[in-house]
Amino acid sequence: MSSDPVGSGRVQLSDAVLAGIVGSAMDGIVAVDRHQRVILLNAAAERMFGRTAAEVLGQPLDRLIPERFRALHKSHIEAFGRTSVSRRSMGNLGAIYGLRANGEEFPIEASISQAQIDNQKIFAVILRDISDRKRVEEALHASTTLVQSIVDSSEDAIIGKTLSGIIISWNSGAEKLFGYTALEALGKPISMLIPQERAAEEPAIL
Repeated sequence: MSSDPVGSGRVQLSDAVLAGIVGSAMDGIVAVDRHQRVILLNAAAERMFGRTAAEVLGQPLDRLIPERFRALHKSHIEAFGRTSVSRRSMGNLGAIYGLRANGEEFPIEASISQAQIDNQKIFAVILRDISDRKRVEEALHASTTLVQSIVDSSEDAIIGKTLSGIIISWNSGAEKLFGYTALEALGKPISMLIPQERAAEEPAIL
């Protein structure tokens, strides 16, 4: 019987390289079988969920998902498995959350892919924890809301306009000072507020 040590070495090298890539990936990678039991959990996913691979392998994917989302995720993966699509973003599910070992829920972005390996359907989910991004977005939203509240309640006239001189914001102070409501002013040229004898100053400022 002939052997192919070179070919065998290539396969082993490929497996080793693949394992290294998966293990060192910055994003979490979770693979499940057709029964949605976990068959792979990389190091990033271990840190993300606060669980070791030994705790999770062979367990239902549900362990990593908040209870209220489990049925939705299960049906999504089943429906995806019936398609011929190899990869899909899970963003169309709306907000997606993972479940840490301590019971904390956290927002994630995810994409899912499927492959047939040794006549078995395997699903791989790539996850990214976006908790920090969500906190920044919420802080920015709160800051914007606060600034808008200050502008709206200011007694001073505060007007925003484009570089071409079109009014895009108009607070209550501007309404009191100029006598125009926001509905009357927004979208109009700011030249409407300039006395005719000084109309030439606006183009020079622009």
